[in-house]
Amino acid sequence: MTRRHAELLFSTSRIVVVDDAMRVDELRTPPLALVCALGRADVQPELAETLRTRATPPLVLASHPAIEDAPRVLVPRLRKRGVKQHLRTHAHGASAAHDAHARGVSSRADHANADAASTSATSNASLSSHPDIRGALKRDWLLKHKQSKPAVVMALLDNDVLDGSSDARAQLTRSLEKLYGAAHNAGAYVCVVCLAAGPGLPEVLPEDKASIIRKLLNIENRSIVTLNTATAQGREHGWNKAMKVAQELAIKMYGEECDRMTAMVDDPGCPAVLRARYAFKAGTYAEFRQDWVTATKRYRTAYEALPDVRAGMTTQDIIETLEVSEVLHVKLCVLLLHSGSPTEAVHQIEKHMRRWSNAASALGQEALPTFHEWRARQYNVFGDLLEHRLPAPAPVGTPRTHLPAFYFHAAAQCSIARRLAFDSVAFDSTAAPIEDVKVELGSYVGQLKIAGTENTRLTPEQYMAYLRVKDTRETISRETIELLTKAHDHYKENSAGTAGGRSFASLIAELANEYLHAGDYKSARKLFTTVAVVYRRERWTELLCSVLLHLKTCAKALRDDEAYLSICLEMAALNEGAASEHAPAAFIAAYAAMNEPRSGAAGGGGEDEDEDEDD
Repeated sequence: MTRRHAELLFSTSRIVVVDDAMRVDELRTPPLALVCALGRADVQPELAETLRTRATPPLVLASHPAIEDAPRVLVPRLRKRGVKQHLRTHAHGASAAHDAHARGVSSRADHANADAASTSATSNASLSSHPDIRGALKRDWLLKHKQSKPAVVMALLDNDVLDGSSDARAQLTRSLEKLYGAAHNAGAYVCVVCLAAGPGLPEVLPEDKASIIRKLLNIENRSIVTLNTATAQGREHGWNKAMKVAQELAIKMYGEECDRMTAMVDDPGCPAVLRARYAFKAGTYAEFRQDWVTATKRYRTAYEALPDVRAGMTTQDIIETLEVSEVLHVKLCVLLLHSGSPTEAVHQIEKHMRRWSNAASALGQEALPTFHEWRARQYNVFGDLLEHRLPAPAPVGTPRTHLPAFYFHAAAQCSIARRLAFDSVAFDSTAAPIEDVKVELGSYVGQLKIAGTENTRLTPEQYMAYLRVKDTRETISRETIELLTKAHDHYKENSAGTAGGRSFASLIAELANEYLHAGDYKSARKLFTTVAVVYRRERWTELLCSVLLHLKTCAKALRDDEAYLSICLEMAALNEGAASEHAPAAFIAAYAAMNEPRSGAAGGGGEDEDEDEDD
């Protein structure tokens, strides 16, 4: 299910749903290396097609028409060379913000905390326990690296300019100097494609021209490619060569970044929250270069670095930890399934759900619907991953835990628990806070902030008010029905499913029950009727009795006297086990229905209807 968030005005309970910046669907496929092309906009579509269709894996091209655009499009990276430098930088920023907020307060304590953290072992308190670290994962970090932070910058030059007047060469020199500075600050490697419209351009650029480019851009000769646009063969040969150079440079850049992040993870003074962040980045860089083994190891390191939920953690800290764990868990499952290890992926989801199961006891009652929503999403996403990675239909004998429907059903059951938790929370709309507080996503995964601020977190009272109004019963029921329908359809279509058995009938009964809770009595009656046929055939009397009770409720709500009487008589005839407890009341209800005046097909339930309210 796609991740969402609410922009909330507490006083009016106005909720606007928008997309999350690190959506789960963005984590399901490995990221592709980004190449930025500058200059010769007329040939860039051909270059983009080459990188997309011939490169393995494909390369993504960000196109810009002029080399002069480099300073504008290449954003400098704030590279930390070590954990201590990171903590000092954040301590300085935190103290400056604190001074602006509380004038004149000394920041010595902040620096002391940073120094202590830099030499201490990992902290298992919470993701927000370090005073100078705002969160674990930047929400837009992955998206930026996929869309606006290239690994390679490819400058497309005209050979005519190199042969042109001194003014033209001087202008090109200034542009290349700016390009080098921007690419260096952005951490990107540079390569050059020199294009000529006619024959005579050698495959290796003449030394007098190549030396100028090497000196200005600090690149090797192999990073300079010549391309003759006059013939199709020349274009194909040149673009293929440029593609290979871009691939090699991208792999080199992402490999160096992965090693740099790994070194910071291994620093004994690295706090847990930074270890999780650096390991996540290292895993992502490994994915960019298609190194699945290293990526899996780094993501697992990040996952294991997360602090466990414990008593005393705030609701915001717990939910942030859960959402960060979700990102890392999804990446692990994607890679395990991609490598052909579905059993390991199943073990990962089982371990994941066990690890965070104790969060329910640490959260307040008002946060339980959010917790069950999170649980439902874990199962639903894993089911989707299995569906796209495993053969369909699954061979007969496939373990149930390897079937997508198993996890869709588990997600639906969590969603039912969410509805029950939601119903158990008594919410008085008049108790909403007086002040108007607009909420939006924070800069880090799992965090919310007050709108219009850099990263001001909500107070506990504001956060609980947000949790109270972010859901509606109708929304929860609709999502539950969607999940149950999804599980039903997959079980029905899958040869390894249990169509026709008790578990399949039970699933249909759950779906019917959810329609009943949603007030859709017609849909509920249709499904309950289907289940009743199975239970009668198999002589599962107690199960049949429970279904008949629901059918009686539907008939009563739909004012169907004939069906109501028939159901009551059938229940009165059930004298086995627990079903016999309902037989007397059903007989009384049937007797009352038979003796009640009728007004056609649609009639009321009569004065005695209240006698069987609890049947």
